[in-house]
Amino acid sequence: MRLWIIALLASGCGRIGFGPLADDPGELLPIAPFRLSELGLSTCIEMAWSGQDLAVFWVDLFDNRLRFARVAPDGTTIVPERLLGLADAFTCPAAVWTGTSYALAWSINGGDIALGFVDTAGAETADLTVALSPDNEALGSVAWDGNVIGVGYMNVTTMTTYFRAFAADATPLGGAVAVTPGAYLGSMTALATGGFALVQGLASGAEYLELGATGNPTTTPVVVAERPYGVHALARGPDQFAVAYEALDFSATVRTGTPALANPPYLLGLPQMIGADMVSLRDGFVLAWIEDTTGEYTPGELRFTRLDAMGTPVTPIYHVADGSSAVSMAALDDTTLAIAFTEGNVPKLAVFQTP
Repeated sequence: MRLWIIALLASGCGRIGFGPLADDPGELLPIAPFRLSELGLSTCIEMAWSGQDLAVFWVDLFDNRLRFARVAPDGTTIVPERLLGLADAFTCPAAVWTGTSYALAWSINGGDIALGFVDTAGAETADLTVALSPDNEALGSVAWDGNVIGVGYMNVTTMTTYFRAFAADATPLGGAVAVTPGAYLGSMTALATGGFALVQGLASGAEYLELGATGNPTTTPVVVAERPYGVHALARGPDQFAVAYEALDFSATVRTGTPALANPPYLLGLPQMIGADMVSLRDGFVLAWIEDTTGEYTPGELRFTRLDAMGTPVTPIYHVADGSSAVSMAALDDTTLAIAFTEGNVPKLAVFQTP
């Protein structure tokens, strides 16, 4: 169990990858990425789509300070790179657009969970502590369901997943809710109908669960993996969810299903998955992941594929970049995707049509 936690901590931003498979044509994904920072370097990256443009956040490799840039879908820079006034980051932030600002959840002071708000110009509008972690071992996630900001986090010492709700103006909506004692958060997302979905880990495996706006479970947990090494990405479509994780043999696996039933897992490949991100489309999902090609866990080779509703690839497994340590994706619509990633610690962004 400790190894699983270490894998999650090492993945940082919470996103994936693998190396060439035996039947992999090794095709390049037809994208033209551009550099987000002239001089800065980063090992993590996060992106949020507002419905009109993209906000990208990353942590500078040398000073652990958060950076921000805002970019139009055609690549035009709206707000160039700027330093945020938020506290130093010990993990890459999870970010979401609330309709008025960007909400970010991340780990500060070695483990406390913070919730920060940044406007479209990159100015800090609020900053508050969600939870204190006396053992400095907590991870944060954030989602917006249209009415409520949900912050999910876990405590390694108590092995418990927690949830806390906030209004769009940062007003707390009640206290922290212990979702499941003996479990910890792997990934969380919002539901289009309101409420949230999460994947959490237990000693027996990983399970998918849906919550109401206050953190109360609204579905029976569905086991999606038997004792995986790490859960890296979760996406929720209108009818299906998809989870990307490593099995105990480090195989990269995707499992899809409904809140009542999970489909059989689909094995993407044997190489170790470092991190990943996944988004839903009308007819399935798209997945980007990082493969451990060095045996040193990071950096690795960034891969991409499109999946049907059963989690089966319907495109080649494309090569995106080498020397990558983080990836974040957004679906601008059902045919256009954005992918932010690091290559050689350089933060990059590309917008392209789905293959």
